[in-house]
Amino acid sequence: MSNLRSLSLDTVQILSGGSTWSIALADSVPLLQDISLSWCGISGPIHYSFSQLRFLATINLEVNGISGQVPSFFAQFSFLRYLRLFDNDFEGQFPTKIFQLANLTYLDVSSNPSLSVQLPDFPPGNILESLDLRETNLSVAIPKSLFHLDSLKALRLSTTGFPKHLITSIANLTSLEKLWLSGSGIEKPALSWIAGLKNLTDLMLQDYNFSGPIPWWIRNCTNLTGLQLSSCSLSGELPTWIGNLTKLSFLDLSGNRLSGKIPSVLFNHASLEGLDLSSNELYGTLEHIPDRLSTFLKYIDLSNNNLAGKIPKVLFTLPSLEELILSSNELCGTLEDIPDHLSTFLHIIDLSNNNLTGHIPKSLFDLTRLQYLRLDSNQFEGTVDLSLLWKMKALDKLRISNNMLSVIDVEGGYPFTYIPRIR
Repeated sequence: MSNLRSLSLDTVQILSGGSTWSIALADSVPLLQDISLSWCGISGPIHYSFSQLRFLATINLEVNGISGQVPSFFAQFSFLRYLRLFDNDFEGQFPTKIFQLANLTYLDVSSNPSLSVQLPDFPPGNILESLDLRETNLSVAIPKSLFHLDSLKALRLSTTGFPKHLITSIANLTSLEKLWLSGSGIEKPALSWIAGLKNLTDLMLQDYNFSGPIPWWIRNCTNLTGLQLSSCSLSGELPTWIGNLTKLSFLDLSGNRLSGKIPSVLFNHASLEGLDLSSNELYGTLEHIPDRLSTFLKYIDLSNNNLAGKIPKVLFTLPSLEELILSSNELCGTLEDIPDHLSTFLHIIDLSNNNLTGHIPKSLFDLTRLQYLRLDSNQFEGTVDLSLLWKMKALDKLRISNNMLSVIDVEGGYPFTYIPRIR
């Protein structure tokens, strides 16, 4: 173990009290270069003995409960190029000298709301490529040198309290490929300058107050592969010009007040993989969806709208679809059997809180990859044979309550003997 260079224990629950985990690492693997302990349930502060790992180039400690200050000795790790501390309980002042490490290209300290961050003057030639400071206590005293980072490709900021001229200065970061900005929900942003970022491929705006239709300038962002405008007080109908963003693979317009019908062009968009239009005021039916949809679609969420009519069978036949969420609408009619069910990749189906009727198709219980199935709060009738569930080895959650169903077990066994994981 003493010669170990790389250690990845992501999602492994580490039973360690306080900072003993960091002490054990320093004692056991002194030559470590890359460490990843995300989602491990570790807590407590990072012990000073961790400073002995002076060869570290990659540190990933995201989604834990690590507390205390970010150690100032991190700034002495001269080989460090990747630091990810997302979603912990760090507090106090973030060591400013870490920003100036010569080899650092990736820094993410987001989702540490008690962490105070003051950006330094960045020296010429800084090679930082990705910077994520969302949900931190970021000082609005932003140095001008930030907007001259020639290598910066990804920037994620919460702009609440920022003067408008500072937000506009982001336009100087012409190398940006990914931009994520969030507000407090009340700002009326002037962001048309974003269309001038010719290298931009991913744009994510959240919690702003546009108070109107989708901004016109977005149609000029023709290189976008990902577009998120969530909880931005958008209203009006979905413009058909979104179909002209031909490179889109992900579209998220959730949490707005968009109305009207869903343009069919969104479903047969050649490259679209993910579509989230949840929590809007969309109406109409899904029956106008073309028979030939994008074969790349993996994720569809149209929940919490006013959609009516039947659920088209074509939605269950998409070869790449993994998640189908249509809950809390006014969908009605019966469900047809799912053809080619053995080849489907579906692992989440949520049709709850609708007006669906008839029998639950037995083919649903042949979806062996299904982990989550919600059919509750509809008008389904007939019987459900619990013995059919034994084939669903991956099933973790099943909800069929608030229907007109009866449940039988023709094998005479207790249902949890078939599916021990189910909740």
